[in-house]
Amino acid sequence: MSQNAVENFLGRIVTDHKFRRLAEASLEYACSREGLLMSQDEMECLKGLNFAEFANLAEGIDGALRRG
Repeated sequence: MSQNAVENFLGRIVTDHKFRRLAEASLEYACSREGLLMSQDEMECLKGLNFAEFANLAEGIDGALRRG
């Protein structure tokens, strides 16, 4: 299991609006582009995420901690 990659991914979808949109459109491409190497099982689990919930969470984070 690539726990670091999963943690990096989750952090990015909360703090980086562009990455979140890219991951929602193509999870595999977004991870590949950022060098986040994960197992097939991890990718399958991530496909079940509700990206809208992460967008809502991001709104509650100070803008100084988020990327554009």
